[in-house]
Amino acid sequence: MPTGVTSLPVEILHEILSQEFLDEQDLCNASLACKAFTPIAQEYLPRDGDIMLRNSDAGQLVSMLRNLLANERFRGRFTNVEIDWGFRLYQHEITTPPPDKYKWTSEERAVLAILFDENNFHKRWRSAVEDIVEPAALLVPIICQLTNLRKLHIGKPNTGSIEMRRIYSSAWTTHLEELIERVIPPQREGDEGGALDPKAVVTSFPKALRGLTTFTRAYYADDDGFNIDAVIPIFLLPNMEVVELTTFGGNFNTLSRFDGSDFRCPVKRIEFHELECWSDEVARFFRFCEALEVVNVSLVYIGVGVVEDEEELEEAFSIVPMQEALMEKHKGTLKEAMLEAERNYWWFKRRGSKVRGGWKPTWWGNEDWDD
Repeated sequence: MPTGVTSLPVEILHEILSQEFLDEQDLCNASLACKAFTPIAQEYLPRDGDIMLRNSDAGQLVSMLRNLLANERFRGRFTNVEIDWGFRLYQHEITTPPPDKYKWTSEERAVLAILFDENNFHKRWRSAVEDIVEPAALLVPIICQLTNLRKLHIGKPNTGSIEMRRIYSSAWTTHLEELIERVIPPQREGDEGGALDPKAVVTSFPKALRGLTTFTRAYYADDDGFNIDAVIPIFLLPNMEVVELTTFGGNFNTLSRFDGSDFRCPVKRIEFHELECWSDEVARFFRFCEALEVVNVSLVYIGVGVVEDEEELEEAFSIVPMQEALMEKHKGTLKEAMLEAERNYWWFKRRGSKVRGGWKPTWWGNEDWDD
């Protein structure tokens, strides 16, 4: 006669976990409650590869990280991750989980230590994760374990505005940006150009990020946008195809570190919304790309210090350098393009063997393709 759950026949365990009233959270809890449940519960969990993580949901993040630490097969399940921070949360509203409920076991701490060393985690990140100082800090170790990760969405580009930026925590964005930015060694004074090999830089990425094909980064905050140099390494990933960024600034200074290389960025679709940058620098980035197909860029003054005063706006936000770079380098592959700067527009569209372009936004979508 069975004396406990572990002694029950597998058929009965399946019968228990296949009940319709059990949701995904119940199955996750069951997989953690008993080793006998773990392999069976995994069979009933959704396998579509998509997951949304909330940077304020401590329970979800701790449970997710605990599952990843315990089960290697679970690490390869997710291909598309979206970080949801679509609501405002102040520091005093953060619900940090009680230490007695979410205390890492010695086995989990051992796995975490290996993860920290493999991905060169800063000591303050380690402390934030080990002590669960802030739930958002758990997102980086979670991301670093998703071995089949292909799409990473941080916020929702093209849905925000300068007046409606919303995010409470710097732990997630700071840790992730440092993780990405640190794969490129800083250029020290006296270095001979500080030239780098892009392929060597990619090997410094966490293994889970090397297979990314899509990266989106939106910035919702009460201060200025993020710096483009914080995510430049993303453009070096060999399989990267789509990059969408919102509310940021800078001048692509890091690109000069690759001047001696014949490497070209493989990205096919780029969308830069609310970018404060000199158009000459954007044109330089276009030339750094191999074969762009879809381009959407809007230059706007957001106060990140790239454009010093309004007198520079007309010169800084000229569309001509960007348009010339696209036509010079990507006319053969370009399918759609929209460039916007200070209420000036330029668009390009291809249909079959015919192309159309112009400087008036009202033409977009009303082209005559018959002639």
